[in-house]
Amino acid sequence: MLNNMDSIQAEQNMHIFQLQAFSEHTDTGFDIFYGDQSVGALQLLSANPAPGSTDSRHFSLIFSGQPTPHLPQCTYHFVHAMLGRFDLFIVPIGPDRQTGQMLYEAIINQ
Repeated sequence: MLNNMDSIQAEQNMHIFQLQAFSEHTDTGFDIFYGDQSVGALQLLSANPAPGSTDSRHFSLIFSGQPTPHLPQCTYHFVHAMLGRFDLFIVPIGPDRQTGQMLYEAIINQ
């Protein structure tokens, strides 16, 4: 059951989980936590509509991070200066061929 603070955070997250909200923050950093422990930082490389979708609530996010150690697929707590705090499930999709940075993808489908 959501308490009042959880309800407020959930309502705020609905606003940020739209393509435009993330598109405005490409090339910016996100601090990543698992539980209370910091596990690193990721940079948002792109925010793209889902193939064939015209709805801004269906999109993918591509992040980059350090080559090693890479983060396993999991739900992490993200913190961003403008977007705030939210949880996001990410999957490693392999290293970037040019930079060697590990790439991660999140699919948003509301």
